[in-house]
Amino acid sequence: MTASSNERIEQRLNQGLLGLWYVVAKSVDVSATAPRRFKALGRNLVLWRDADGKVCCIEDYCPHRGAPLSQGTVQSGVVACPYHGVQVDGTGRIMLVPAYVGCPLEGRKAVEAYTVQEAGDGVFVYFPSADRPEPPPLELPYELTDGGYAHFLTTGTWECNYRYALDNISDPMHGCYLHGGTFTLSGGLKQDTIDVKPTQDGLSVARVARRRARSTARLCAMLKSSALGDSTLAKSVIP
Repeated sequence: MTASSNERIEQRLNQGLLGLWYVVAKSVDVSATAPRRFKALGRNLVLWRDADGKVCCIEDYCPHRGAPLSQGTVQSGVVACPYHGVQVDGTGRIMLVPAYVGCPLEGRKAVEAYTVQEAGDGVFVYFPSADRPEPPPLELPYELTDGGYAHFLTTGTWECNYRYALDNISDPMHGCYLHGGTFTLSGGLKQDTIDVKPTQDGLSVARVARRRARSTARLCAMLKSSALGDSTLAKSVIP
């Protein structure tokens, strides 16, 4: 593989993989009264709700003079540019150029629009690729679809490339060092073996010794309960 090939691969990874759904905002953060700007996969996006309450997502760029549409307003379900009032709908089509009656730009699709779906308190946007131009069904983790789980969506800004954020989240060893003073991790094991296993949706990462310690603690608690007369727990521990 050549150096230029490696550079292209690295650039694509840094930007984000296409042909996938990404959650880009919380549903409550997108309204029908004002457009909001979000950034994902290196692209500036503007989101708002149309007259039917459906979330619209297009590139944050006015086709007239390049002004950010997110600094404009929502009028009758479409976004209006702050510069000359050019109105663009959720499909990226220019609906009205109020300063120029009969403007030939009207009716023309001029900016890129994205497929949007709301689920799990989030706004998911599909970023098409050359080999996957049409969005596949949005498949959510079972924790978001099973009524036995409670969930809520939180957001935060990380001043780094997403790959560093993912690396941090999947690193179970840094907690007892970096977060020892803020979380209940200061007394944890500071040396362990990491078990990485592929799953249907990606991979799982776990600390081996800590997992064994937790299993042992649960077993001891169950045995203690059974000794105190809890027959249900006793049956679960002793076949």
